[in-house]
Amino acid sequence: MALGGPGGFRGGRVSEDVDPYFARLSSSMDQDREIFHCDVWNSIVHTMALERAGELDENTAIRILEGLVEVLRDGYEALPDAEDVHEAVESALSERIGDEAGWLQLGRSRNDQVATDVRIRMRERIVESCTALLNLAETLVSKAEETADVVLASYTHLKRAQPCTLGFWLSSYVPLVLSGAKVLLEVPGSDECPLGCSAATGSTVPVDRHWEAIMLGFDRPSVHCGEATGFRRPVLWALSALSVVSSDLTRLATDTIFLSSDEVGVLEPPDETSSTSSVMPHKKNPDAAELARAELKAVQSLADAALRINDDLPSFYDRDLQVINGLLWEAFDRFTLAVRVLARTIRDSRVDEEAAERTVLESHVMAVDLAEGIAREEGIPFREAHRIVGRVTAKLAEEDIPLNPDTVEAVARALREEGVEMPERALRSLLNPERALRRPVAGSTHPGRLRFTLEGLRRDVKAVESRIDSLASRHERALELTDARLRGRGVEGFLEAYRGYARGLDRGSRPG
Repeated sequence: MALGGPGGFRGGRVSEDVDPYFARLSSSMDQDREIFHCDVWNSIVHTMALERAGELDENTAIRILEGLVEVLRDGYEALPDAEDVHEAVESALSERIGDEAGWLQLGRSRNDQVATDVRIRMRERIVESCTALLNLAETLVSKAEETADVVLASYTHLKRAQPCTLGFWLSSYVPLVLSGAKVLLEVPGSDECPLGCSAATGSTVPVDRHWEAIMLGFDRPSVHCGEATGFRRPVLWALSALSVVSSDLTRLATDTIFLSSDEVGVLEPPDETSSTSSVMPHKKNPDAAELARAELKAVQSLADAALRINDDLPSFYDRDLQVINGLLWEAFDRFTLAVRVLARTIRDSRVDEEAAERTVLESHVMAVDLAEGIAREEGIPFREAHRIVGRVTAKLAEEDIPLNPDTVEAVARALREEGVEMPERALRSLLNPERALRRPVAGSTHPGRLRFTLEGLRRDVKAVESRIDSLASRHERALELTDARLRGRGVEGFLEAYRGYARGLDRGSRPG
């Protein structure tokens, strides 16, 4: 059916004629590929609800249900031209069963229909993205376990700061990754079903909204019809969560690039996620982390764009909201792809332990330990010890002398000039990087404490994994319940067709 043709939404209050540029602006068919299977499921459940309410006779309901499963089985590419997927599905159904397809929209509007579709699909995308985040968290924990003893300078202001380990550095991102997954799994409003709200205020048709919600895998129907159809609260919360965790992951990407630079040289990304120069044959560039960083920045921009579209909209439904849906799918695509590439890059990067150790031995990162040692051994206030070590490191820097066990004589001499006498043996212990790692406070870079921390993080990973499985299982149980009810009516093939379409969706976030 062409846009505005027989059975379409035009030809009533507005004529069938439509400006071609407006038709292009108005159509959401490109982005609706994402929710086609969800829309058919939505329509199947709504048809059952209409029959339960006495609004459809059994024969009409079964013909509609059979036709909808056929539409799903034929796939998105077989849909006729239309303004949106809702019109296209109804038109495709009409081609199969005739005028009885016109009952499909009784008791609902495209407003509650699309809001429901989006929440169903968002649930699937959240599972997918959180699974990618979980894989990244597991990768970081495993790499941290492998490198828990690899001595490395930490950096503040891109200047060498205190000694740590590569494992300590990498594992610092794990709580951020897991918290991002937790927030996505608890998006406010995502467990509430808008179906049955109609355009804004509800319908005169007495469908059981509680039953529809349970059948579609939600906890409950939306409390307020105007809020459910006129706002995109769950979508905006999901985009905000993606934006926040993207901000954290851009820093991880930057750290990966920094650690693989010629100046640091601690990490060497695998060839599979690296590129070379078109003119400089010696180059091996960390392109994966750079591109992932840019994609994650784009996610933040998409979230900001959605919030700006939502700003100052009048109450109830406005067509502006259609654009927000497309931003959501694009954000999920970019986000999930970037997370997967980052995980692969970190997992297979080679670690140069000697280069890592040089960042400590060839610098003054032991200065804090030296100042604390002087304060405690000499009984002078830390602030005074801080000034003394500051003057000592300034002098040593002029002479290009680092702080390490091999430079003890020069350090002792500089300290004596400041009036501090410390035995070289004590100094050698203070300037030993391995001793320096054994900081006694909880959560520190101490390899033993780090392993204890990593054990806790692994438990957190398992807890998040359980929550992802719970959400995915609830979704699957709802699909299976729908399929069982259809089979009980002699309608076959829904579950297979739904799963097949969902697996086949690939808008760039999943490898081919």
